[in-house]
Amino acid sequence: MLEVFGVVAKARDTAIELIVQRVGDGQALHGWEVDDAARGVIAAAGYGDFFIHRTGHSLDTTIHGSGVNIDNLETRDRRSLIPHVMFTVEPGIYLPAFDFDGSAAPKGIGLRTEINCLVLPDRVEVTTLPVQSEIVTLM
Repeated sequence: MLEVFGVVAKARDTAIELIVQRVGDGQALHGWEVDDAARGVIAAAGYGDFFIHRTGHSLDTTIHGSGVNIDNLETRDRRSLIPHVMFTVEPGIYLPAFDFDGSAAPKGIGLRTEINCLVLPDRVEVTTLPVQSEIVTLM
């Protein structure tokens, strides 16, 4: 579980680094590009087949708003992240209830980490702090 969380957290952080850099430089950034950045980290770690949803969605008063989604899986969102929009970044890995060799495993696991972001004219603000950096085992 710790390994999977590390990959998910790295995917989240990679997406945020891209967003911060591009918005800070005043460059256009599309939802699909952010999704690709997060998805690339998970795929490189060998878990690509287990990331089964978009990386994030727009966020407004209706929760899943009508703005840009962080998505190149369900749709290829070509809209740009622009000032005064909010969105989530929430990559996840969901392993089946069976080991890769087909034998039964105790249970499947799913890990996702979510943060919310606000685009401002010159920067991106993560609004859910502190950003989760570890999982704590209870057993």
